[in-house]
Amino acid sequence: MASVQGGMALAGVVTCVARRFECAIEASWKAAQAVLSAVEGLTATSPKIAIRASHGIRWIDAQTTDALLVAIDDSNLTSRT
Repeated sequence: MASVQGGMALAGVVTCVARRFECAIEASWKAAQAVLSAVEGLTATSPKIAIRASHGIRWIDAQTTDALLVAIDDSNLTSRT
């Protein structure tokens, strides 16, 4: 019984961590989207467009861009499982 409860608790923690990750990624690209619009007059209609545009105007470097694009893909996977 204790191992079942422990497994359920662990599953809850994993779910919580995944949801926080999804929220962090969403907040990041939406902040970039808002600033791109307000400051640069650019429209970013998706997470990847917002990140690529941020890189294009040199707000973020290539390594950070690549990491964020992977994180967006990972977030999409966690939100569908």
